Amino acid sequence: MTSQQTNQNKKAKPPLEGITVVELGHSVAAPYAGLILADLGARVIKVESAGRPDSVRHASPALFDLLNAGKESVVLDFTSLRASPIGWCGHGVTTSCSS
Repeated sequence: MTSQQTNQNKKAKPPLEGITVVELGHSVAAPYAGLILADLGARVIKVESAGRPDSVRHASPALFDLLNAGKESVVLDFTSLRASPIGWCGHGVTTSCSS
């Protein structure tokens, strides 16, 4: 590989840049898939239910933070006809985002 090819590789944008993913899963599988997509450059928005938040959030906060690093997060109340945001965490999901 030439130095010119190496410089081009460094300047290449992530393959999923410009793509937005809405993550509706919980536990480990969906957040892990979302983490991979975020690492590839996608904007990932994790959606949690106010009545049933992600179980990993409380069971293992360190694992929750690891699986949700670099994502945006919103907590919605799905019990109403209009699901309205209860909390919005922006970039970087943290255990303090729960309502």
